[in-house]
Amino acid sequence: MSEHKDLAEQVAMWRRAAERTLQGQRVKEAINNPRGLVPPSAGIDDASAQMAVDLLQAGELPNPAQLASLAQCLRLLRTPLFVTQGAIVDPAPALPDAEPRWRPGQWGAFMQRSAVWLRAVCRVDRAEGAPEGTAFLVGPELVMTAGHVVMEISLGVGRLMRGQATVRFGQERNTLDPNPPIDVVSVMFLDVELDIALLKIDRTPDSVAPLVLSSRPSALHAEVAAVGYPRKDASRNLGIGVAIFGEPFDVKRVAPGEIIKLLSGEFRHDCCTLGGNSGSPMLEVATGNVLGVHVYGLNGWYNVAVSADSLARRPDLKDKIERWAD
Repeated sequence: MSEHKDLAEQVAMWRRAAERTLQGQRVKEAINNPRGLVPPSAGIDDASAQMAVDLLQAGELPNPAQLASLAQCLRLLRTPLFVTQGAIVDPAPALPDAEPRWRPGQWGAFMQRSAVWLRAVCRVDRAEGAPEGTAFLVGPELVMTAGHVVMEISLGVGRLMRGQATVRFGQERNTLDPNPPIDVVSVMFLDVELDIALLKIDRTPDSVAPLVLSSRPSALHAEVAAVGYPRKDASRNLGIGVAIFGEPFDVKRVAPGEIIKLLSGEFRHDCCTLGGNSGSPMLEVATGNVLGVHVYGLNGWYNVAVSADSLARRPDLKDKIERWAD
């Protein structure tokens, strides 16, 4: 890619992110309430962020410091939403004015239809109950997660037996999970390079159906939602993390966003995620189908998901997954 084309792409990406989040508001006005939850040490600079917006609207790329300020402000306005009693709570109570205002009518329809999809997402825990990642049902007694979640729990062995890990399909804010954790029985599939794993679990909960994975290529700017269990991460700026996510952590959350770049076998997205989201299904807002599996993120920059259509091209993996959509 030429330097000129790369510059134009960056300007377009940041301008789109600012426009859909701010919806015509000035930065200072938009972040007024969320800012009250952020300690001064977080370093929020709305004047620098506004300068970035002005430059983007003029077709110019802001300097790195201005872009960093804009990125912080945009994340404050894109709060991952809680799930309570199987339904998305919008807006998140911790940030009453931080609802995803850029969402068109599809988001409202997604919220109304999402209960059946949310039930299929579970938290992956170590044997002692410490949360490690996210997984989702893809077949009878079979869940998919990120490969590195398995490697972390197994201490690099890549294999698990009963008693080393469990999954929980509840764990919502203000909703006690009435069901005991379900044992992970074994690792049915693991590809460390692909960063995908399939876990055999002891049983499938009642009224939980496998999610549908999409075998078609994803579209740039497709609206997606990352469903998972973000953890409080002491390695990151906790002031920003708490302001964006709000307490409690380790419970089911839905983070809205969109696909911002398509790559071979994966895509980048801008949903707000933390440690614990690894293995989250990237649901297409329009259909509820899984477009990818979130595997990692670069703090404040972008997140990466393995694309579902690339999984469909793996016969050793596709045949193990129950439901596909063209």
